[in-house]
This record gives sequence, structure tokens and C-alpha cells, in this order.
Amino acid sequence: MSEKMSKPINSEEAFERFFRSLKILNRPPRLSNLPNVVIKKIIKKCELRDLLALRNVSKHFRNVVDARVKYNGIKVSCRRDHVLIELRYRGGFSRYVVYAGVDWNSEVVFSNIAYKSEYTPDRTVAISVGKECEVIKSEDYEKMAFFDLAIVLKNPKIEVGCFTFEYYVEKANMPITVQDAESSKRFYEKMRTLLSSLNHKLLVSKVKLVVEDPDGVLAILPYVVPVFLQEIEINSEVSTNSWQNQVKIERIVNLEQWMKVKDILKTKNTFEFFPMEHLVHFERFRIYQSFSCPRTNTG
Repeated sequence: MSEKMSKPINSEEAFERFFRSLKILNRPPRLSNLPNVVIKKIIKKCELRDLLALRNVSKHFRNVVDARVKYNGIKVSCRRDHVLIELRYRGGFSRYVVYAGVDWNSEVVFSNIAYKSEYTPDRTVAISVGKECEVIKSEDYEKMAFFDLAIVLKNPKIEVGCFTFEYYVEKANMPITVQDAESSKRFYEKMRTLLSSLNHKLLVSKVKLVVEDPDGVLAILPYVVPVFLQEIEINSEVSTNSWQNQVKIERIVNLEQWMKVKDILKTKNTFEFFPMEHLVHFERFRIYQSFSCPRTNTG
């Protein structure tokens, strides 16, 4: 606890003063007696994996922790050599945690940020690792990243404005290799396993996915609360033949989560694969399609 507070209790004399201040209360000093402002400071400085333990300290701690599990956004960005988890709390505070191998040594990571205009594609921004990110290195960093993410999502009272899950190559406009496609499928399967292990569905207003095929959508969309979901966004860097699998497309459009969304559907390079009769319940669309122009021989 001392390590998490802004002014650590680093001497016996300081601890005695702290203990006497607690004795002002007309009951034995306990962790559950701590003021909310102190608990909030502790929570803010805790690692993700500590939050579940804090919920089990007392009913008081659980109430304070649960009051902070309403996120503007949770984003999981899986890359070739690291995983970036972004937590955007209501109130403007954001937290970035990078999970990477023990030999990983980069000064920046990249995140895709939506413009304020819903009609403009995302832009890629660089985030300073030393100044803005917490870095956790491990030989099995993928396992650690999904373990910590599970701790966040296990809270049954969690509410998320926008849940984003994506696999990107490191730089824009880089080609997707066979290895990238396999990595994307592996990460989405990890996410499916995590969500299916929960004893509740996620309260999410918007789901945003960057996927290579329908399997990625089926890995996440079934695990959100249907009536709470207001917006679906399905993006693919390129249109591939995998989107022509009508059996899997039918599975998507017949999900309760898909059928009960009334507000908006956003797509990138995927709109043409969804049958029109399964789109009429959406009030709005945002459709982005990329085109490749053949090179001309000027010589």
C-alpha cells in the first residue's frame, strides 16, 4: 500500500503518525476504513492484475473498484512483436500497457486513433514508451497480456463505451504476410477463449474489429450483451476471398447481437459481403472502401 500512495510511508515514525490518524476513527483501523480518496490513489497506481485482488479486500473496496470500471474504451492492439492494451477511463485518464519479449527494445508503439469526424478513416499515432507506457516483458508475453486482460474483463459490472480488438502490421500500408494472417487468427482465437471463459457477457456500446476474415467477428461479437450494443464496426485492410464464405457470413448476421443493433454499421472493405436483407435494421452506415490502381508503364 505504501508503494502505491503518492507519499510513501518510508519510516517507522511516519507509520506511527499514519496509524494514530486512523485511530481517530471510533473503530479498529482496517483497510476498509481508508477514505475513498486514498483507495482511488491506490487503484490508479495498481497493475491490472492487482484490481481483482483489491475487489476481494472488502465490500468497501469492491464498491470503489467497481465505480471505476466504466471505461470510455478498451483497446487491444496485437502486433508482430508486442501487445498494447489501452484503457480509457471516464474522466479523461488513459493507461497504456505494452507486453513484449525480453529482448524487445523500442522507443515508441503505434496506436490507431479515430478522428472526431466519423467519416474519416483512423490515423496512426506514435506513443512514447518511456513517457506514456508501462512495459511488461516476458518470454511468454502474449499469455501475460491476455491474463491481465482477463482480470479486467472478469468484473461482472464492467461497462465499456468502445471495445476494440485488432491485429495490425507495424506500419501503415505494409502488406499482410502469411505469418501475419496466422498471427491474427491466433490472437482472435485467444480472445474467443478468454470471452467464453467468463460467466457473463460484456456490456459494450460499440464493438470495433480489425479482422482478416469472418472468424474474427465470430470470436468476439457473440460475447457482448445484445440490447446494450449500439454500434458495430468491421474493418479489413484488404478484401480477401475469405469474406466470400457465406456460411460464416450467415452466422454473423443471424447473431442476436447483429440483429438488435439499430444505430450504425461501419465497415472498411467488408460491406459488399453482407446481404442487403440483413442490413435494413441499421439506421445509418459508414462505408469505407480502398482501391488499388494498376501501375502504368511510362517508359
